[in-house]
Amino acid sequence: MSKHIIYINGTAIEVSEEIYTYISRSDWNTEYAEIKRKREKITMDCETQTVKITSSKEDSLDRLMALGIEFPDQSEPLEDAIIRKITLEQALAQLTADERFIICELYFADKTERELAKELCVSQVNIHKKKCKILYKLYEILK
Repeated sequence: MSKHIIYINGTAIEVSEEIYTYISRSDWNTEYAEIKRKREKITMDCETQTVKITSSKEDSLDRLMALGIEFPDQSEPLEDAIIRKITLEQALAQLTADERFIICELYFADKTERELAKELCVSQVNIHKKKCKILYKLYEILK
């Protein structure tokens, strides 16, 4: 008869075959349930030629953010977050189209100054100076 060992908090414990089998199956069932919960289900009906996609019961934050779903910062009340967003949109509306483009590319599209400079065929220093001027202008508007 072979020894069956399980590890609990880093300590090796010898157990019977029944207990070892039960724990192994339990671990497998837990992993399987987690995979099944995270996977979306696709059902095809051949008669009506339709496809039904049932979304997963659990979703990742990355996937939801890729879909454009925004989550308010939990450290501030929702009303404050909405007011802050509206205020920022009004301030951005007071910028010129070029200024708004630079700010949106740098802060919302997550481009670096170097990437934006290459795209606009100007130097990185030029982009940095423009960014600083625009941020100061926004500061004055929001004051």
